[in-house]
Formats: sequence, C-alpha cells, structure tokens
Amino acid sequence: MKKVLVIISIIAALLATSACGKKVDPMELVDQRIANGEEDVMLFDYFRQVVGTEEQQGYYEIVLYAIPDENIGMHSVENVRMDVYTDGGLRYQRMASYEIPYEAFTKAMEIADEYKMIKWEEGDDKYSYAIDGCSYVCKFPYGDKYYRVSSGAMPEDGMDAFNAVLEVLQSYIPAGN
Repeated sequence: MKKVLVIISIIAALLATSACGKKVDPMELVDQRIANGEEDVMLFDYFRQVVGTEEQQGYYEIVLYAIPDENIGMHSVENVRMDVYTDGGLRYQRMASYEIPYEAFTKAMEIADEYKMIKWEEGDDKYSYAIDGCSYVCKFPYGDKYYRVSSGAMPEDGMDAFNAVLEVLQSYIPAGN
C-alpha cells in the first residue's frame, strides 16, 4: 500500500510540474525548421498598430530572425537579424535591418516567461485595442509551436509585458537610427 501511495505521489508531482508551465526549449521548433533548410525563421515578433481611424492604419513592427549557422546546421547563438518596420499609413514607410546579439531574443523570451504570455488566451482581434487606441501582438516559438498573443486577450498587466518587450528590442537599435 505504501509503495502505491509513493508511486501516485510521484505521478501527481510529475503532472503538476508539466501543468505549471515546465520550461521547454523555445528553440526546438526553430532548430527543426532551420535543419529542414527554411530561411528567415522567425524568433520573435512585436507588432503595434493604430486602430479605429478612417484612414490607412499605421503600424510599427520588430521581427527577430534566426541566423542559420552552416557549420552546425542550426541557429547561431551569437547573433540574430532584427528587421524594424515603420508604416505611417499614407505618409511614409520604412524598413531597416540590423545584426544584433542573440541575447535580445533571450531577454524578450524572459519577458514572455515572466508575464506567462503563453497562457494568454487568443482574443478577438476585432476588439483587441488597448486604452491608447492601438492593437498589440507578439509571436514567438515555445517548444514545438509558435504562440500568438494579442492585446485582445491580455491580463491586467498585459501592457506592462508589451512595453517591456518593446523597450528591450528597441534598446538594440543602433543609436541614430
């Protein structure tokens, strides 16, 4: 009887660990896609768009991409490519690309973990704007799939998460750009 209780306790502990958000390798899917020869494998995407206006909606987006390392057939752990898109609606469009340290991705993922973004439920994008009149979306790999979270399903501290991601990613844009 005692052995059965110990086994049940161990099984319950294992189930609780996985249900509580056991850490997984966020690069599992990325490495698989690179090994399959895919180019421009997205690591992290931050997107903000003005909503609720009659004219064309402006947006701001920062996307991190893995840089394949041909020597090992997987991603580089030193640098990533960061593309920054700015669209002012009908007024202007701009795109810039930078090679930045890999730590930008790890810091963005730390924020996603801190705010438990993978647990945010998918919201209705039709009503996904925040109090500032913008819609926010982040996409990132976690385990064997990509997650997409939006301001339509964010918890009370969700804007803190979006702002923290933006601050980290913008800190890697070279001065004067």
